[in-house]
This record gives sequence, structure tokens and C-alpha cells, in this order.
Amino acid sequence: MSYSDRSSINGYLLAYEFTHRENSVLFSRRETDKRYINDIRNKIETLENDYQNKVISLIRNIEDDYTKNNDFQTERVSESRKLLANWLHYKRNKFSSFINHTDKEFKDLFETTDSEFTSLQNQYSELLKLEEPVKYWKDRASELNKKANMMMWVLGAITFVAVILTYFLLWQTPEGMLESIFQGDTTAAIRWSIVFALFISFIAFMFRAVMKFMFSNYHLARDAEEREKLTYLYISLLSKGDFSEEEKKIVFQALFSRSDTGLLKDDSSPTMPGISSVIEKVK
Repeated sequence: MSYSDRSSINGYLLAYEFTHRENSVLFSRRETDKRYINDIRNKIETLENDYQNKVISLIRNIEDDYTKNNDFQTERVSESRKLLANWLHYKRNKFSSFINHTDKEFKDLFETTDSEFTSLQNQYSELLKLEEPVKYWKDRASELNKKANMMMWVLGAITFVAVILTYFLLWQTPEGMLESIFQGDTTAAIRWSIVFALFISFIAFMFRAVMKFMFSNYHLARDAEEREKLTYLYISLLSKGDFSEEEKKIVFQALFSRSDTGLLKDDSSPTMPGISSVIEKVK
């Protein structure tokens, strides 16, 4: 028996342990340790199975929750997309309607503004053309009215002078003129009759001439005032845009026709050719 060989020693020890296994502390401890380790292993396996089942159940619950949540989110996304699509469609239609309505209003406004601008431009152009004639007719009417008023004062003065001179002529008539007529001497009567006739004729001529000149100025002043008012009437009618070329010719013919002198045989007022048709448009 060799104690230097390790294998031999191990064999002896194992043989000893097996022979005295009933009373061997090492063997008993080893068996106890084995049982303890087996118990621990069993507990670990049991815990592992429990935890594995719990994990599996938790995973299943998570998967179920995820599936439910995914379905719910998918449904919500679908509804949101549907609502968004409906909202976009509504807004698109509303915006298209707004654009069409705005475009129509803008076109109508542009056409109306363009028409009004053209009318105002034509009106302003005509006003510039007729500005100087209107100023001339206004000044002319004022000047003629002043002349007519002055002639009225002259007529009054002539009447006053005629009355005074007639009075003096009658006062200076010889006292014996009537007696000489009855006595057959008509020389003095004829001479004074000629003086009276010439005086009365001269006074009548002056009175009639001044009166005609006065009425002529009033007539021409009224004619100038009517031309001024007709010009403003013509410009106001232009703003309405319903003025034909024929009516323009009538107005211009009335505005720039030759004025009558006013020395009329009767007392009728001045008239303008064709102007009645234009006046009817204002009524």
C-alpha cells in the first residue's frame, strides 16, 4: 500500500466511507446537502415556473391591451381622418364659394367703378371744355343786367326830364296864342305846334330807344343765364350715362347758337332749338 499515490488515497477514503456510510458524518452531510440542494432546485424551478406563468400572463395582458389600444387608436385615427377629410371638403367648398363670390363682387365693382370713372372722366373733360364758356356767360349775364338796370335809371331820368320840359314849354306858351287863333292868325299856333310835335317825337324816340335797349339787355342776360344753367344740366346728364349723340348735338347747338339781339317785335322770351327733348330727360 502506497500512501504517496493520490489515487490510492482517494480509493481508500471512498472505500472507507462506503463501508461506514451509516455512521459517516461526511456521507451523511453530503446526502443532506444533496437533498437541500434538490429542495432549492425544486423551489427555484417552482418559482421559475410561477414567474414564467406570470410573465406569460402579463405578456398576454400587455398584448391584449396593446391590441385593444391599437384597434381603438386605429378607429380613432380613421374617424379623425374622416372628420378631417369632411372638414377639408367643407372648407374647400366654402373657400371656393367665397372665392367665386368675391371674384364676382370684384368684377361687378370693377365694372361699376370703371363705368363711373369713365363717366366722371367724360364729365370732367366736358366740364373743362365748357368751363370758359360758362364763366363767359355768367360774366356776360351780370354785365348785361347791370346795363339793363342802368338803362332803367336812364329811362326814369328821361321821363322826369320830359315831364319838367313839358311843364316849362306849357308855361312858356304865349298867352295870346289862343286869341290869335280865333282872330285868324295861326302863324304862332303852327310854330308852337311844330315845336311841341318835335319835342314829343324826340322824347318818344328816346324813350322807345332806351326801353328797347334795356329790354334787349335783359333778354340777352336771360339768354346767357339759360345757357349757363343748360351747361350744368348737360354735365349732370352726362353723369347718368344716358345721353345720346343726337341729344349732345341739340345741346351744343343750343349752347353755341347765335344769340338774338333781343330787339323783338313782341315780348316773347328767348327759346333754344330742340332743347325741350333734353329737358324732358330730367323730369
